[in-house]
Amino acid sequence: MDNPRLFLFLALFMVVFMIWQAWQVDYGPKLNSAAVPANSSQPNEAGRDTLSSSSDDIPESAQPAANQQALATASDSEAERGQSQRIHVTTDVFDIEIDTRGGDIRRLALPTYPVSSDKPDQAFVLLQDTDRLYVAQSGLLHDKTRNDVELSKLAPSHHAIYSSEQAHYQLKEGEDELKVPLTWRGESGITVSKIYTFKRGRFLVEVEHDISNQSDQAWTGRQYRQLRHDQVRDSDKSKLIHTYTGSAYFDGKYEKIDFEDMVKAPLTKQVTGGWVAMLQHYFVSAWIPLSEGQNDFYSKVVSGSAEPQYLIGMRSQPMTVLSGETGEFQTQLFVGPKLQGQMKEAAKGLELLTDYGIFTALSKPLFWLLSWIHEVVNNWGWSIIILTFLIKLVFYKLSETSYRSMAKMRSVQPKLVALKERYANDKQKMNQALMELYK
Repeated sequence: MDNPRLFLFLALFMVVFMIWQAWQVDYGPKLNSAAVPANSSQPNEAGRDTLSSSSDDIPESAQPAANQQALATASDSEAERGQSQRIHVTTDVFDIEIDTRGGDIRRLALPTYPVSSDKPDQAFVLLQDTDRLYVAQSGLLHDKTRNDVELSKLAPSHHAIYSSEQAHYQLKEGEDELKVPLTWRGESGITVSKIYTFKRGRFLVEVEHDISNQSDQAWTGRQYRQLRHDQVRDSDKSKLIHTYTGSAYFDGKYEKIDFEDMVKAPLTKQVTGGWVAMLQHYFVSAWIPLSEGQNDFYSKVVSGSAEPQYLIGMRSQPMTVLSGETGEFQTQLFVGPKLQGQMKEAAKGLELLTDYGIFTALSKPLFWLLSWIHEVVNNWGWSIIILTFLIKLVFYKLSETSYRSMAKMRSVQPKLVALKERYANDKQKMNQALMELYK
C-alpha cells in the first residue's frame, strides 16, 4: 500500500506549494524593494537609463541597407531637435507614463499590486527606465526609399516626437474606457495618430497607428512593436525557487529565449498570429497582433548606457495607403500579473507563460479548481481549506484502505516480535513462520 501513500504525499505537496504561491501573490512579496513610488509623476532624470538615439534598435524594413542609413541620420537629428515630455495616465489598474518620444510606455506601476504587505500604498513598478530598463516600444517603418524626403518624415519610429493635447489622462468613475491620443505630423503630408485604449479592470491595452496620407504619393509601411529589457539581476530572481526572467514567443508552441541565446542566435522567424513576451516570476508583458496575419518575429542585442539591452519584437506585413486616403495598424499589449483568465482570453497560448514545470499535469487542474472555489467564496484562505477537504474526500477510499492495512499490521506486531525471539538463530524457519502469519 505504499503507492497510494506516495501519491497522497505528492498531492499534499502540490496543495502546500499552491498555498504558498497564492499567499505570495495576495500579500505581495518584496519583489523590488527599490521600486519607484507610484505617486512619482516624473522619474529622476539623473538616474534614467539612456536609450540609444541611433538606429540599431529599429527593426529592418523591406530595404534594410538604405532605410537603416537614412533612419540613423534622421533619428540622431530628431534627438537633437526635439525635447520629449511625459504623459501621465491613471486607470483603476495602471499608473503609466508615456513618453512623447516614440509614444513609448516608459513607466508602468500596478496600484492593485503593492511592493510588499507592509507597504500597501507603494505600487509595484513593472516597466521603468530609472533604476533599470524595461520598456514597451512601437512605431512605423516606411518600406520604400525616396530621394526627395527623409524616411523619418514618412513614418514615425520610436525616436520620433509626438504631441499630446493633455499632460494627464484619467479613467473617471463610471467610465469603462479611456483613450490617449498622440499625434505625429511629418513634413511630407503624412500624419499619424498613435492611440492607446485602456479598459476598466483589464490589463490588455489596445494600440493603434492611424495614418492619414495627404501627400501626392502612395504610402507603404509596416508597424513594429518590441519589448526592451536590460540584463537579468539578482533582484529579478526568486530566493526560494528557480524562476525564469527572459523573453518568450508563441508560434503555435511556446518557446523561451534566454538573453544569452539572443547573443548566440538572434530570433528571425515569420509567424502567423502568435505573440512575443518578456516575463518574470509573477508578471509579464506581451505584444499580441490583433489579427491572424503574418508577422516577422525578431530579437536583437543593442548597446545601452552601461550594459547590453535585449529586444524581442514583431514587424507586420506592409500596408499601402493611397494619396488622400487613410489606413490603420492595430495591435494589443498585455502587461501585468499572470492572471490565467485574462491571459487565456487575450491570446491563444498566452496562459502558458505561467509555467508549472514538471507538475503541470497536476497543477493546472488543481489551480482551476482552486480558482473556481475562490469565485464562489471570494476568500483564498477558505478556498484552500475547501480544496484540501475535496482532495481528502477524493482519496478517502485509498486512505481508508491504507489505514486499515496499517491497523492490521499493528495487531500482528506482538506476534512478529514473538516469532523473531523464537527463531532468532534460524532465519529460514523465521521466514516460513512470517509467511504463514501474513497469510
